[in-house]
Amino acid sequence: MATSHIHVPDKLLACPCCGKQNATPQIITLFHTITTTWHRKITITSVCRCKNHNQAVGGTPNSRHIKGLALDLTGPELPVLNHTYLLLSSNKAQNLGIILTEQPFHLHIDLREQPIAIYKEQTKTHDLKEYLNKCLTHHNPTNKTTTK
Repeated sequence: MATSHIHVPDKLLACPCCGKQNATPQIITLFHTITTTWHRKITITSVCRCKNHNQAVGGTPNSRHIKGLALDLTGPELPVLNHTYLLLSSNKAQNLGIILTEQPFHLHIDLREQPIAIYKEQTKTHDLKEYLNKCLTHHNPTNKTTTK
């Protein structure tokens, strides 16, 4: 998808402390894909960060936010596991890193070489689709499947 027609205001992309804005066209396209696929109210809480701001908010020294390769999203209607699984199932997700936290309405997505899931700040590599499918099976109250 070409990014020339996608507009995200710089105010949403820029570092809040210094205004640094180095969001890649790929991350803007990813945000556009998410917002048009999920049809939910989604708020960007962080994209670009300078090193000082990244350190102040507890980001890792090699955070993809510093390189303009990450999105932090939140929203009252953001069921993270369901929508992350939909994104992955749509074949629009290639080489995504996803950080799942205990915060049910927060999601970190970044672009990287290999997919990886990180939960509660403990790095664990997973087959992301398999991992999210297991989470959905476990957490979905309408799922009639039982394990013996």
